[in-house]
Amino acid sequence: MEHQPPADDVVVQVSAAAVAAIDERSSTNDEDDAGAGDVCRARRTFSHSYKMEHRKPLDFTWLQIGVLSYQSLGIVYGDLGTSPLYVFSSVKLPNPGEDDFLGILSLILWTLTLIGLIKYTFIVLRADDHGEGGTFALYSLLRQHVNFKGSMPMPVTRLASDINLKFHSKKCKLPSKMRDFLEKSTLAQAVITYMVLCATSMVMGDGALTPAISVLSAVQGIQTRSDRITQGTVVIFVMLFTTALMSVNMVIVWQWHILLVALCFGVFFSIEGIYMTSLLYKVLQGGWVPFVITAFFLSITTSWTYGRRKKNEYEAANLVDRQEFLKIVTMSSKVPGICIFCTDLMNGIPPIVRHYVRHTGSIREVTVFVTVRILPVTFVLPEERFLVDKLDHVGVYRCILQYGYMDKHNIDDDDFVVLVVASLKEIADNNDETLLLDSAFTNGTTFVFGRTILKMGTGRNRFKRFVINNLYRFLQKNFRSNMSSLKIAPGKTLQVGMHYEI
Repeated sequence: MEHQPPADDVVVQVSAAAVAAIDERSSTNDEDDAGAGDVCRARRTFSHSYKMEHRKPLDFTWLQIGVLSYQSLGIVYGDLGTSPLYVFSSVKLPNPGEDDFLGILSLILWTLTLIGLIKYTFIVLRADDHGEGGTFALYSLLRQHVNFKGSMPMPVTRLASDINLKFHSKKCKLPSKMRDFLEKSTLAQAVITYMVLCATSMVMGDGALTPAISVLSAVQGIQTRSDRITQGTVVIFVMLFTTALMSVNMVIVWQWHILLVALCFGVFFSIEGIYMTSLLYKVLQGGWVPFVITAFFLSITTSWTYGRRKKNEYEAANLVDRQEFLKIVTMSSKVPGICIFCTDLMNGIPPIVRHYVRHTGSIREVTVFVTVRILPVTFVLPEERFLVDKLDHVGVYRCILQYGYMDKHNIDDDDFVVLVVASLKEIADNNDETLLLDSAFTNGTTFVFGRTILKMGTGRNRFKRFVINNLYRFLQKNFRSNMSSLKIAPGKTLQVGMHYEI
């Protein structure tokens, strides 16, 4: 009996090579029947196609580990060597004696042992997101195990079939009350997401000041003459955020015992909390500068994500439904050639297509809706690059162009069209469809880009209007779409503009 996908899922047809590559790396043993005929193909759902296996860490020899450790020694020593110097120079004691210096040195050593060694080396570094680490890796692993729903401040493009998809992390075997709480509480999800955004912005703010502080500290006597020099005071806040995220991961992802998690959280949060309160007086002495830089980066991030969320909400509410699209295809005149229509939507036809056909009155004999998706893996194999599907009408297709976040987007327009047409031929039902693709290919290709401009009406909140009509529009003008990485000749592109009244 033929395997039937869920009713609300999207069916994708991919080449046999892509199916073999995906099946070979899949952690499940799902079986799909290959179609009959002179073209070998298989029908798979997006759930199967996007389900990446948990990629196991690379096995290194002791020699390789030794070489890597030696290479990283300079970086680690640089941080461990300079930080105590900042501490000694910032401590002001009247007539300090030997015991005072030993006490300061003891605090430094125990802090490095508890925070640097135990917390970060033995615990935080367990959050290995395929070679990526740090605060954002903790958040990424959490998102792979917890389904963040609702109106998120940091939206992620997901397919309807991705609701419970754990992309490439192993699924937790044991139920977790905290995971259930997070999946039900949109407030908790928003707090965690904003915490990560703040931490990331703080790291960038601190990074902007640390080189300048290091140079000034190297100038003889500069710190004794100026009371406005202080370290990047935001670092301790990042450490507190990391402790909170680490504790959540310990419960949900690593499934440590709750008492052990509570002990680790209490010890680390107490130590870092003491350091944080001791640094508050520096905020008024120049420590406010990194917070201003943090607020600047955070405003950019939140404005962009808010605008993207409003854009997605508008498109979801104004999609071209199936019957309307069939009517558009049937009533519009056909122009020879291929139209590559670039869209951000994984499912559905965006409203700008309605706008385009209404003003041109025609469509190409072959229309391909192309969406670029960046997967949470470093690289995507060439045979996995394209996922294609046929829509209800002959000559209309959907193509998902997949990249890893470390992949180079260096395909030029001609090569891209050749690869897309080759993938479409592999799912053709008959020779007539293959001839149609060949004929359209010889007649040339046009790339259509949608240029949407959001405009919020006067009846909405004034601050939200400022964010959408000013901040987001400014960012949008300086934004490069995913398709812009293709080397497309200017004579082959067509940009269609449309206002979204929200």
